Amino acid sequence: MAVTFDWLGIAEGGANDARGALTLVGVGQNVMTAAQFPHREQRVLVVTVLDEEGTELGQNAAFGMTLNITAPSGRVLIANHQTLSTDQASNPAGLPPDIPARGFQLVMNMNLEVTEYGPHSVHVEIEIPGKEPLSRTRKIYVVAPPGSSESPEP
Repeated sequence: MAVTFDWLGIAEGGANDARGALTLVGVGQNVMTAAQFPHREQRVLVVTVLDEEGTELGQNAAFGMTLNITAPSGRVLIANHQTLSTDQASNPAGLPPDIPARGFQLVMNMNLEVTEYGPHSVHVEIEIPGKEPLSRTRKIYVVAPPGSSESPEP
């Protein structure tokens, strides 16, 4: 089995417990209620990549990560590319060394500022040298408060 992009998640917050396990608050919070613009909220983005056989991701393996967040109008809110190594990311399952599976988990805090209603696209691409890029896309929906006269443009 090849390396897989196991999960791209959005949450309101996150922390590591005493064991190092990731604890998320408000998982799947992909709706933002904005009474006025600009509107700012914090979100946590979680990227999990697994190599079940442990043959393609070794210790200190380099990989690239591209993060793009775009508004419904196409305006780019965040555009970021980083080159990282598996040693800089956390072990998502706390796997003991005698299990061949490998992987990594990245947790990013984002202060997101939006200026329009509608679905905002969160796209992450993971580039592992010599492999096809792995990618996932999620939406964050920006809506008006209930009962508001504001509504997204068609």
